[in-house]
Amino acid sequence: MTALSLAKISGDSDQECIALNRLATVNSMLGNYPAARSYTDQALVLGRQSGNIHQEAASTTIQAMICTALGQYTRSLDLFDRARKYLDLCGLADGDTDLRILRLKAGVHGWKSEYREARAIYVYVLGKTSPDISPFNYGFTIHEMVTLDIVTGESSQDILKNMDTARQVFSDMHHTHSITLCDTVLGNLKLREGDMSAAKVLLEESFNSLRGYDAEGMLYCLEKLGDVSRWSAHNISFMSNWTVLFLGQALQGKNRLAIHQALQFLGDVAVADGDDATANSLFDVALDGFTQMDVHLSRGICLIRLGDLPQRRGDSQNACDFWKAARPLFVRSSQTRWVEQVNERLIASSDCSELPPLKDAGERKKEGINDATIAY
Repeated sequence: MTALSLAKISGDSDQECIALNRLATVNSMLGNYPAARSYTDQALVLGRQSGNIHQEAASTTIQAMICTALGQYTRSLDLFDRARKYLDLCGLADGDTDLRILRLKAGVHGWKSEYREARAIYVYVLGKTSPDISPFNYGFTIHEMVTLDIVTGESSQDILKNMDTARQVFSDMHHTHSITLCDTVLGNLKLREGDMSAAKVLLEESFNSLRGYDAEGMLYCLEKLGDVSRWSAHNISFMSNWTVLFLGQALQGKNRLAIHQALQFLGDVAVADGDDATANSLFDVALDGFTQMDVHLSRGICLIRLGDLPQRRGDSQNACDFWKAARPLFVRSSQTRWVEQVNERLIASSDCSELPPLKDAGERKKEGINDATIAY
């Protein structure tokens, strides 16, 4: 007899909520999102009827995580905020569960490449916890913050220092899985630095270690291995095998963001093969998905690629339109290097004599982009 059946027979609504939320979590991990949502809907109704606000918070958090997996990021952020309000009503604001939800919310900002917002949340969480109070939250907050710092160009020295701190926390907990996740991030840092041999070893070994029981960690490795644009010193045809595997795993896990990332990478493979028509189609499909999910950095990269294709045919004006559209997206995602590359393209082209104006701080703040402090 299942835990859910026993809870129903005993009339224990609290245990029934817990059982429903556990079933929702398992089905979500398996990619069975309709079933997961059904279980959370039942748990929410039961929680409201019984006045169990804490379980309402748990159900709402799971719903937010489902939306995250489906690329419904705006809805996900709203649900995380709602879950935190439930916890506040329970007197659990800034508690361990609340800080975990904040970490998940920061992760969504990270997927959207809203790195300033994500990092501000991580800094807030670190200020509320410690290795003694909550080693798991503390270690993962540092780990997740470092993944952003690699993308935004923070110094390797600072990244390694923070990663050593996270690794020590996980080591003290004897949490070997988390130490492997540190290796995945180190692999990405090595790739950023151009040490491709070391990066390849770290990412491949981490992928093999995570394969079969950590879908998210596995996809992280495949995303780095499958992005052929970052492996210029290696044989693209060989690295493209990872791109195909990345797409297969993304489809299997129904991860919408990863699916469109893989399509973008396959577009790069097509460009390398000289098949511009296929590349254009792949970049178009990827761009449409990233636009729907509001993923700024990936949208910008697709627009750059779509601009480079007509430039190769001598159609500079069409190329300029794409490049100009990409530039504010790179600004929004804190990508100085990409902004410089766009500027170089625009300046070099006779049809792109003027750089498009960027929004000042006041305009950016009106759109909810706060470069200073984000309060919680």
